[in-house]
Amino acid sequence: MATGNLTIQLNKSDVAAVNRWLAEMDKVDQSSTIQTALRQGAKVIQDAGKTNLASRNKVNKGNLKKSFSIKVVKKKAYALSGFKRPKGAHAHLVDRGTAKRYTAKGYYRGSVKGTHFWTDAVEANGGKALNTLMNAIYDALAEINRRNSR
Repeated sequence: MATGNLTIQLNKSDVAAVNRWLAEMDKVDQSSTIQTALRQGAKVIQDAGKTNLASRNKVNKGNLKKSFSIKVVKKKAYALSGFKRPKGAHAHLVDRGTAKRYTAKGYYRGSVKGTHFWTDAVEANGGKALNTLMNAIYDALAEINRRNSR
């Protein structure tokens, strides 16, 4: 998963309005709305990471590209975007790079320059992910209100 946490500040009025709207919904709609919004927000970062990986790494990146995943935790209402194991176990090495490595016998095993494909995706698209999440909640609330007004 990601090496650092992304923290974004929200306006209290926005949070209060969303909480008020969610409180008016029944539990099933509330749960599905939150899960969908979290998944859409995490997908923004995941898509940026895939784009960065394709453009910055000229070598074969098949397993790493296949290992991107999103996990939504229902009970605590958060989403993780990162890499599945074992195919994505080396993602941190590609992202951050490695230092010069030597074996116990002194043989040189090289170094890898990091491309920062994932770090840059998280930093550059954190605000966009939050906006996508909030828009998904607004859209779901509008859809529920439209359904109930019939």
